[in-house]
Amino acid sequence: MVYEYLPFGLSSAVHCITKIWKPMIAYFQLQNIPVSVYIDDGLFSASSPEAWNHRRNFIWQSLSAAGWTIAEQKSDALDSGSKSKQYLGFVVNTVDMKLFLPSHKLEELRILVTDFLPLSATPPKQLAKVIGKVSACIPSHGPIARICTRSGYIDLQSHVDNYGWKGMVMLSQNTKREFALFLDVMNLQNGHPFSHHLTDLKVETIFANAVAKNATVPCPKFGYNAVVASDASDFKVACQWLEGPVRGQLDFTLSEKEMATSSGERELLAMLKSVKHFKEVLDLKNINFIWATDSENLVSFVTKGSPKPHIHAHVVKIYQLCSQMKCTIDPVHLRRTDCRIQDVDLLSKVKDTDNWSIDTFSFNQLHQEFSLTLDVFADSNNKKLPLFMSKNYEEGTLAVDAFSSPWQGMVWLCPPTKLLARVAKRVRQSQCKGLVLLPNWPASDFFNEFFEANYIPRHPFTLVKEFQPFILQNEHARNTPLYGVTKFTFFVLYFNTTV
Repeated sequence: MVYEYLPFGLSSAVHCITKIWKPMIAYFQLQNIPVSVYIDDGLFSASSPEAWNHRRNFIWQSLSAAGWTIAEQKSDALDSGSKSKQYLGFVVNTVDMKLFLPSHKLEELRILVTDFLPLSATPPKQLAKVIGKVSACIPSHGPIARICTRSGYIDLQSHVDNYGWKGMVMLSQNTKREFALFLDVMNLQNGHPFSHHLTDLKVETIFANAVAKNATVPCPKFGYNAVVASDASDFKVACQWLEGPVRGQLDFTLSEKEMATSSGERELLAMLKSVKHFKEVLDLKNINFIWATDSENLVSFVTKGSPKPHIHAHVVKIYQLCSQMKCTIDPVHLRRTDCRIQDVDLLSKVKDTDNWSIDTFSFNQLHQEFSLTLDVFADSNNKKLPLFMSKNYEEGTLAVDAFSSPWQGMVWLCPPTKLLARVAKRVRQSQCKGLVLLPNWPASDFFNEFFEANYIPRHPFTLVKEFQPFILQNEHARNTPLYGVTKFTFFVLYFNTTV
């Protein structure tokens, strides 16, 4: 029997042909031939050109014997097998084990999005077209295609709910920002692995083989050249390098506002703050990260975005930073019992016991007299001046690690007591000027670095005043020498080694 028409209509056609294909696919699978069929397009693979030719002939003869009509002009001829084939609009590359969008389609999409970005409003069907074209790139571009259409979907849905498919959709800044981000990364992100999820077994393989120690070139098999892990606690986030061109660990103290966020958002902040550090401090380029975490929410955020605008904004910012660094991120979920997660989890729970400062009123009296410009030992929570240096990277910090950067301007030094001897040495060996605060502890190791006998200041220090400011400490500073003390006698010393 030959069907010349669709007796049950167009809507059931795909379902019918899929059912008809089932016996043929099962037959090929029993012959150990992996086959993929979508409606009337099929794809198979082989281990060598000879095996490919053999399987091609077998499939061809089997389909003909079963009564199928083969479109010869659209099918591959003998000896035309290769490691890169176009299938269903994508290029299947079995060397990199990735799907790519063909160059001509990539250019068409680039023109479509470029022409769309200057618009402030557009017909809903035009917005739906752009969203659909970008979303269709998920197989070749991965999560970024989904993330860069989320705000567009929200704008479109809101308009259709209120006005239907008529009128003009007002484009939000978030929508335009996300489409602009996709335009920036569409070439860099073109090429997504066949497998969208890295299992624990694959992670172990990648961790063992992907990167040699201190390597700076991607692994040819997996394409990753860095493996990091991150975690968040109630008050702190941390990141640790496991493999790649950098060694070490980072930790960032959260602000009171950030501490009040959900656990999933804090995990996202751990990634965001770390990526900012990689870009703004380490100036990393061309890094393909595997990002290990025990948070399923973080994996979901980075691969799908979030319906909550403030969380989705963090995700977009991460991808913007990655675009500027020409980097990619693949999040991997590991169990909490994994030793790599336990290490970074412990780091995120280590309390900063040296976080203290003096009250603002006492500081302002000194500031009015000396016009201080740089708070050298501070963080975003206890800084006394707009310009500050911090122990770890934070938003707005001028530098990380005060001893690795020049002290310019009129500096304010209120360091942890354990660093005072090192501060005195740094002042004498460099050109700087400012004020240093130290407690009146004659029996301490650092005291002789600042005073001779009878409280006579050593060169280049001169005594400004002795006073009792109010001491401000965070709740974690239980091991500091000043913990529990609200007032103590301090010396303020002036120094100038620039002349």
